[in-house]
Amino acid sequence: MRRTPGAAGKPLSPEDRASLRILGLTADATLKDIKLRYKDLVRKLHPDAHGGDRRHEAALRRVIDAYTHLAKSPAFL
Repeated sequence: MRRTPGAAGKPLSPEDRASLRILGLTADATLKDIKLRYKDLVRKLHPDAHGGDRRHEAALRRVIDAYTHLAKSPAFL
């Protein structure tokens, strides 16, 4: 069963929507969906996954910042 953020009177903020876009998720994502996508992206973007190549570092930082925001967002608590 999926929960729609905002259904309990907790609408998504513009920052929530931007963070979901960074993670490649839609507004109906659950906190579990967010965590799974975050872990997947970190594995793919981490410098260790690219032999120490740091070209993906900016993208990794955006993913981390987006996850940190969503994990604290009232819409997902």
